[in-house]
Amino acid sequence: MGEMIKFGLDPVTQGSPKGFVGYLKVSQLCPTQSAVGKDETNYKIKKMTQITNNN
Repeated sequence: MGEMIKFGLDPVTQGSPKGFVGYLKVSQLCPTQSAVGKDETNYKIKKMTQITNNN
């Protein structure tokens, strides 16, 4: 875990043009109100971790 799989794409940066196809870490994403809220995301991660650890 922790290794990034690269698909021959360049990383997404602040200067990347609109429509650019690249890669970034999920941890770099910042959910907005129109997307999934961060609290809900953290709750779901916690619940999935508990289920995984109990099996």
